[in-house]
Amino acid sequence: MKKFIVFIITLTAVVIGCMAEASAYSTVDNVRIGIYYGSNARAEYTLDCESGFYVGYYDGRSFISAGESGLTRLKIVKGGGNSVEAVNPLTGETVYSFDTTSYGLGIVPKADRMKITASASGTYRGGFDFRVFSGGNITAVNVVPLDSYLYGVISREMSPSWPKEALKAQAVCARNFAVGRLNHHKEYGFDLCNTVCCQAYSGVDYEAAGSYAPVDETSGKVLLCGTELVQTVYSSSMGPCTEDVKNVWGSNFSYLVSVSNEYEDTANIPNGVWTKELTKARATEIMNSKGYNIGEVVSVKALEYTPAGRVLRLEVTGTSGSKIFERESCRTIFSEATLSQMYTVTGGGETSYPNIYVLGSSGKSALPLNNAGVLGGNAPSAVYATDGTGTAVYQGTVSTSDSFIFSGQGWGHGVGMSQYGAKGMAEAGFDYEAILTHYYTGTHIEG
Repeated sequence: MKKFIVFIITLTAVVIGCMAEASAYSTVDNVRIGIYYGSNARAEYTLDCESGFYVGYYDGRSFISAGESGLTRLKIVKGGGNSVEAVNPLTGETVYSFDTTSYGLGIVPKADRMKITASASGTYRGGFDFRVFSGGNITAVNVVPLDSYLYGVISREMSPSWPKEALKAQAVCARNFAVGRLNHHKEYGFDLCNTVCCQAYSGVDYEAAGSYAPVDETSGKVLLCGTELVQTVYSSSMGPCTEDVKNVWGSNFSYLVSVSNEYEDTANIPNGVWTKELTKARATEIMNSKGYNIGEVVSVKALEYTPAGRVLRLEVTGTSGSKIFERESCRTIFSEATLSQMYTVTGGGETSYPNIYVLGSSGKSALPLNNAGVLGGNAPSAVYATDGTGTAVYQGTVSTSDSFIFSGQGWGHGVGMSQYGAKGMAEAGFDYEAILTHYYTGTHIEG
């Protein structure tokens, strides 16, 4: 019987003090990231590492080594039952076989990374845990040191060319998010997936020179509110201010409240200011596809706005009924036309009145044409109007559109940190701690 040696057993509980009280939260050296799972699980994989491999099994996040192989390429295939085999691809000889009913077959490169090829290829740090669930294909999980995982995350979530302090803020956000979602996908045998459902992650292939220092210089640091690990949600841009979490997801966290986003250059960033058109036919198709059978859509109206200027209640009316959406669903119901909850909606067959400008004693002010009295001219091509303080002239067209026009600001849910706002703060000289404590009210850094 081969003697088992411990290659990597690193599960550490860190106890951290907070303010006047002793507060504890658990972190881990390694995290388990799902790469191929569910319908994307494969019947076989190819692994490449020029230095060879250690073989064994994974007990949670710890690797137990049962030996090693000098081969530079291994093929991972299904054996009988729930077993998984590491095979020499040249000879077909089984190098190592393991029944994965309780634990997964573990492969760790002798170097700091290896390449895995299935439907696509990618290079990853750490090792891989392979397991068969209920007779299906082989699930492949990357078991990787937490900070090494973050190298591949922050360059997917924020441009590595941005100021370091913004990237450091992003690194802490990503670390908090990972620690806060341990075992989130436990039904598949891992902590986080590799998509934006959790955090976008593609291993070494998406690391960049700017990825390393922000992670290394914040290593071990997390953001707390009192003794609580902060849910560091973030999105791309948010317009003039962020949003209270209660107005988006209905929850209540003291640190996720509306704050100024004045350092975001909203007007000059991708999708910062936007206008989208949605035809009545497309609106009807979307409503039907989501199970809201209200007939042909004839009206979309924002019934209520939050104090921060986002749509809180949206009414969609059809020829056979109506539906009112609240909070985040005001953004997601017509997501192809609403990049955020901060928008206005016009059109849909209703008359659209342009503004005219009135010169009065206090200067030029805007006055909606439908609120002005027409004194003469051939409306709507030439209109003379007054609001009682002066006279204005408008020459243009009063229009009627069969489409809904959504005009808004920001991209994303609007809660927590604005990534472009963090960039602007960093460019203005704020460090990462100031950025984080601004966007997450009443919080502090520990670690």
